[in-house]
Order: sequence, then structure tokens, then C-alpha cells
Amino acid sequence: MTYIPYLSTIITFAFVVAVYTRYRQRGGTHLLLWAVGLLFYGLGTLSEVILSLTFNVFVLKIWYLTGAMLTAAWLGPVSYTPLPAHETVLDLVCRLLLEQKLQ
Repeated sequence: MTYIPYLSTIITFAFVVAVYTRYRQRGGTHLLLWAVGLLFYGLGTLSEVILSLTFNVFVLKIWYLTGAMLTAAWLGPVSYTPLPAHETVLDLVCRLLLEQKLQ
């Protein structure tokens, strides 16, 4: 028995709460989309935990829907951050760190 699905479920739901709390405080549609995507991922890992203990057709459908189909649909587009033509990855990291520090 592996404990990775258990750990990833706990960590993911902690991130859901953190991201949704940040969305409530600061707004930003991207944070709401991230929270929804992480919620789907968390439901997928929770389904995996339940399926490792016992088989259930409904839980298998939840796993397939949230873990396999909806997670990428919600997290993929939000993860893409385009770089301007003149900006390097280092510039992006420095800019994001500076924005975080100023907030």
C-alpha cells in the first residue's frame, strides 16, 4: 500500500483552502480557477484513496471525471503565463517575487 494518494489528498485540499482564501481577499479570476482546478484534483486523489480501500462504481466515475478529465481542463489554461518577447524566465521570476513583496 502506498501513502502518496493520502498525502496528496491532504496537501491538495490545504491548497484549495489557501487559494480560495486568497481569492476572497484579493479577487482575481485566475485564483478562483486555480481553486476549482485544485478541488477537482483533490476529488480525484480522494477517489483514488477510496478505490484503494474498496471498489465502488460511482467513486470510479468521480475519479475518471475529476482526476482524468476536469483537472487538466481547469489547471492547464491557468498555468500558462506568456512571456513578452524581450522577457526571460529570470525576468519573470524576479517580477513575480517583487510583486509578491510589494503586496
